[in-house]
Amino acid sequence: MLEVEETLRRARAALVKAKVWDPEHRMLIVGPVQGGDKLDILSYSATKMGELNFDIYAIGSPTTLLEEYDFSTIMRMIAVVKERLPPGKPVHLFGGAGHPLILPFAVAMGIDLFDSASYVLYARDDRIILRDRTVRLSEVKVDRIPCNCPPVCRKYSVKELTSMNKAERERLLAIHNLYVLWEEIQEIKARIKEGTLWEYLEEKAGGDARVKSALLALRKGVKGFA
Repeated sequence: MLEVEETLRRARAALVKAKVWDPEHRMLIVGPVQGGDKLDILSYSATKMGELNFDIYAIGSPTTLLEEYDFSTIMRMIAVVKERLPPGKPVHLFGGAGHPLILPFAVAMGIDLFDSASYVLYARDDRIILRDRTVRLSEVKVDRIPCNCPPVCRKYSVKELTSMNKAERERLLAIHNLYVLWEEIQEIKARIKEGTLWEYLEEKAGGDARVKSALLALRKGVKGFA
């Protein structure tokens, strides 16, 4: 809680200084919401930060939960924060939506912006992001990664990737992982325009219990997490 109070103190000071540094308001200011999976602290932080007039709000600390595929907790965090922030303000999710399995659920909960280094971190460990799962390169038993991305999977076989030096393999796997994330974003945009995002979430949840838990959390709605 001391960390939250210190952040709030600095946030208030930053808004005051921003008026001096940027009187024409050309730069968007982000207000971070802290607490991680401690929902009581997260609720307090969101309430207090929401009282300040930031342009964008950001939810921190979900990275470890993403690595553990604890999607339902990420959904609870988002729900708690969204209920307490001013409506209509963009919300950013720090590092917690770096996989196609969670991206559409975060969007459905009202997350507007993302950032994640997952594409690089996974590549360093020879992990390959696919639309419905993550696999290690050593676990791929067919000739090619089951993906058609032009920069990597259409050019290189699994054997060729495996035989490369680590630096080059890491670079190529990172490009592949980033491409898959980009593909997922395009799919989400299309589903929103078509009005079929909810059906897409149900498709995602059909084959993975961890993803199904995120869908169940979403169904409970914001009131269930207050």
